Amino acid sequence: MNLSELEFYLKIIEYFFKSNLNKLYIIFSTFLFSPKLFFLEVRRRLFGKNYKFIFNIDSNAAFYFLYYFYVVKNKRYEIRKYKSGYILIDKKLNLKIFSNNFFDFIPIVVENSLDLYEYKLNKKEIKNKRILDIGGYIDTPLTFSKMWAKKVVVYEPIYQKLLLKNLKLNKIKNVIVKPYYVYSSESKELKEWLKYRKLKKLKRKIVSWKKALKEKFDLAKVDCEGCEEGLLYVNNKLLQKVPVWIIEIHGSRLRKKIIEKFKDAGFKEKLIFIHNLENYIYRFERD
Repeated sequence: MNLSELEFYLKIIEYFFKSNLNKLYIIFSTFLFSPKLFFLEVRRRLFGKNYKFIFNIDSNAAFYFLYYFYVVKNKRYEIRKYKSGYILIDKKLNLKIFSNNFFDFIPIVVENSLDLYEYKLNKKEIKNKRILDIGGYIDTPLTFSKMWAKKVVVYEPIYQKLLLKNLKLNKIKNVIVKPYYVYSSESKELKEWLKYRKLKKLKRKIVSWKKALKEKFDLAKVDCEGCEEGLLYVNNKLLQKVPVWIIEIHGSRLRKKIIEKFKDAGFKEKLIFIHNLENYIYRFERD
């Protein structure tokens, strides 16, 4: 073994030790699935050399999508070219999801979002219930409907057109899409947005939490990349109108404040999922 080969294998060992157990499992499984794919991926990570394996691999996200889609979940999902984009077919829920961008499917497949995995919700909690979905993306409103929700009101300001297209594609009629950001005017997050973006244009896309909670809901799912901060400024009686909240919280400081807020409003909290040390999902339920 020459020096360059020794350095190569030392780098592989170093990478393994820096990885968490889930990544180690994926790496090991990839080797069993295809030694060629394994060594191509190692070479890409160490030396930045992209490669083709079904589709072009140029990032960690692309690699993990390949692994989950072809190695783990290929019996459930199928992807087809469709007009100006792609269709992801979910055989389990009998859903078709369209996107112009192939990689929009990555969070759906990798995070099991169609099973509401990270939110720890099941059909019993959803059936015949009125659901508020803040930050619905192009997937969770479809699942809520498929799990027999009575009504779903979803706030999705970025992917609303794509979501509407997918609702039509699946002939879903009990989901109402509102293309707005939900914030409280007191929130620091909102003030920062207003500073750095076009003020008038952004204001037209904002509704208050008070307005979003005007009608009655049985469950609220909040996954909106920061808008959860606005809940700190919502009246406790308004929060109590919804008996169950599932909230993704960004940042440890905000996490403590939101837990205190919901405790004051008479809710008990439960940590149900950890993405990383700055990203948590909590369930809040009335005592």
